[in-house]
Amino acid sequence: MHPDAASGHYAVANGLNIYYEANGDGHPLLLLCGGFGTHAAWDSQVPGWQEHFRVFAPDNRGLGRTVHPGGSISYELLARDALALIEALKLDRPLICGFNDGACTALQMAIWAPECAAAFVFMDAWLWNAKQESQRGLLLMQEGFGLVGPVREQLTDEDLEQIERTNHMAIGILKGGYPDGRGETYWKTYLKEVWPAWSMLTEHGADELQRITTPTLVVVGDRDPFQPLNEAVELYRHLPNAELAVIPGMDNGGPLSNRADILKQVVLHFLLRQVESRIASSA
Repeated sequence: MHPDAASGHYAVANGLNIYYEANGDGHPLLLLCGGFGTHAAWDSQVPGWQEHFRVFAPDNRGLGRTVHPGGSISYELLARDALALIEALKLDRPLICGFNDGACTALQMAIWAPECAAAFVFMDAWLWNAKQESQRGLLLMQEGFGLVGPVREQLTDEDLEQIERTNHMAIGILKGGYPDGRGETYWKTYLKEVWPAWSMLTEHGADELQRITTPTLVVVGDRDPFQPLNEAVELYRHLPNAELAVIPGMDNGGPLSNRADILKQVVLHFLLRQVESRIASSA
């Protein structure tokens, strides 16, 4: 959607001019996209969800139409962006659904400010810590980029050249995600700036997780090569007010996977129940 269209907007938040699209009516639902994704990553879900909610889908800093001024991009920084966007848009305890990087961002938001949301959905991400199983997932992710050897904490120019030679599909998606065409060269800068967030997972202890009493849905695909199922279950067990959804046959693609229709219904069912519960408790 072009930003001049009815659903495209910009909001000034945390020093950024954040692009977002807004559709539908009802309780606000904030969607946080994954690593390469823009708001368009949610295209399979929004038509069904906007019948029930006012859906806000922003582009993360450095992606799509949201320009990043430079420097390392961490989940903590992305969480500050999202919290500032909620404030700028005056959203009253939105539902927050994060996919992949967006799930890690939403988890950080829940730890810092669990009261900022009526409910959280953590979908398809390294959701808890940097244990051995997660390290295996990181190695698989790195190998998917064509890089072998131990997990890299930073990318070198040689690494970027190797990635460009061996992973045409991923780089093509990343390059094509910038409407102004800057992706042809900027993709290298973006990968360098975001890579440490991917390779050095933030560890969240059980005490932090147990303080998140906000209703939460943990979603994982049983074919996800990067998010170990055991870790998703462990996260669920540490959250005092959580539900767990294991989507059969889903990989790490979430809303972009071949199980997007099932995912849409599972998440919608959870979100509707949270809004109904909130209405009932305020009556």
